[in-house]
Amino acid sequence: MTELRSGENRPWTDARVTVYVAGAQVGALLLGADGRALGASAWVDEHRPAAGAVEHVPGSVQGVTVLLADVDPAVAKVLVVASAYAAAPTAQLLTTDGTVAFTVTPAALAGEQALVMAEVYRREGAWKVRAVAQGYAGGLPQLGATYGVSTGSTTEPTGPTTEPTGAVPPALGDPVRQIAMILDDASRTTASFESSAAFAEQRLEQDLEQLVGDPSLRIGPAGDAARARAEQRRD
Repeated sequence: MTELRSGENRPWTDARVTVYVAGAQVGALLLGADGRALGASAWVDEHRPAAGAVEHVPGSVQGVTVLLADVDPAVAKVLVVASAYAAAPTAQLLTTDGTVAFTVTPAALAGEQALVMAEVYRREGAWKVRAVAQGYAGGLPQLGATYGVSTGSTTEPTGPTTEPTGAVPPALGDPVRQIAMILDDASRTTASFESSAAFAEQRLEQDLEQLVGDPSLRIGPAGDAARARAEQRRD
């Protein structure tokens, strides 16, 4: 697992990428080669859970899954967006088997109401991922306006919408598909929780190692306070 800083990118060779963001509502915006949204219908969230091969993952920890081989050719980039968070969220990028490949943590917030956490994009026929952590003080409406969503709000698009070519809406009336989606969601949520817990424990160990290495913090009130802060961060 590697923490990506804002602007860093890596190749992605797995067939699927799932991005979870704990403590936030999560959505995705599909962009074309010109960097503009592919219409108001290109926004994916809990209210509109799929656009082709890009699907919203519901649950206590929300996320977005991109099935790379099935993404419409018109889609050049998928932005993963976090909103409605109380503190700076951390994104985890998972492979098909649930392994956390990368994490993205933005710097301290300064009033941003929405954050583009990461992007999944095409480059010379291959897929890559990039840490973004770019904030929008105006929230989702400002983000939508930036990328050309005509409604001015990505959460409640109005008027007729157009699916990207090849997009397939979810078959909500199919009970077998519903059960499969529930089981898949349970599996992803469990993997995300386990990965988050392991990541938190690893960060705590790193913080405690730094404290031990500082003689001024080994004993006394300052050390106790620093350890308490590390445990609070872990929790």
